Amino acid sequence: MLHFRVRSTHPASPRMADRIDSNRSGFNFTLDRLQQIRYTELLQRQKVPPRGLSEWVDRTREAKFSQLADKMTSSRSSPSQDFNGDRTPCFPGHRSFGPKWTLFILAGLALFLLSSKGALPLSNAVEDPMVQREERLRAFRKERDRFFREDARSPLKENERKNFKGLFYYAVDLRYAMIGTIEKYPVEPKAFYATLPTSKGTARRYVKYGRFKFGWEGKEHVLQIYRPLGGSELFLPFKDQTAGAETYSQGRYLNIEPMPDGRVLIDFNRAFNPFCQYSENYTCPFATEENWLRIAVRAGEKKFP
Repeated sequence: MLHFRVRSTHPASPRMADRIDSNRSGFNFTLDRLQQIRYTELLQRQKVPPRGLSEWVDRTREAKFSQLADKMTSSRSSPSQDFNGDRTPCFPGHRSFGPKWTLFILAGLALFLLSSKGALPLSNAVEDPMVQREERLRAFRKERDRFFREDARSPLKENERKNFKGLFYYAVDLRYAMIGTIEKYPVEPKAFYATLPTSKGTARRYVKYGRFKFGWEGKEHVLQIYRPLGGSELFLPFKDQTAGAETYSQGRYLNIEPMPDGRVLIDFNRAFNPFCQYSENYTCPFATEENWLRIAVRAGEKKFP
């Protein structure tokens, strides 16, 4: 690691600097207001990259202070290996600058970031999706109706869009908003896979990402969550006891929404039909028996006439 030794008064001699400059260019640099570093010691202890010491130090310093800035902007401050007990920065392989230099450097860093990028973000907190949940659900349904009626990507034919009055939904019931955790399946030494049937009679293979457990009327139920091969978005199809009579016969899909505390929200009020319910031009994967719920989920989107 790189060690800095600061000399109090005398910089490197001209002869020394000439010798260093003749071997490699660009070594005359300073680190903020620290005095000039002893080049001979640095060359003896550290292998200098061929592209030049100045560029290498700038890059190293930027990386270290980026790490420090991340810690400053984190909303969850806790002691870490990058700090001493007195909260002075102590990067591995570097000497501590001391409290006065620490305050000076941090103040300069804060001013620079504030002037260049505006206020520092306090956290990367996820917005709580349960806040004003009923209003969010009404807005979701309104936007979905607008998409079906006006958007060129709508699964409805043009004449159907002209006469479209809206989709059919169950009344919002927040008891169907399930909050919990996803139990992820291991991917090593080998991932788990599932093959789902489609509306075209073909099969589509998915990675089994994990499972979600929830309770309803005193009983526990489990839903399997999938991930497309080579993709990152999660996929959750399901089928319940309303299928065929009240909802689409092949089942519906669910969204997975993140919660601020690391858990997820799976809200059956947002259950929606696959596009093949409205048009034969689409190929839709369906839930297998492992995602057939033995309960009637009267929430979300109903069957389209």
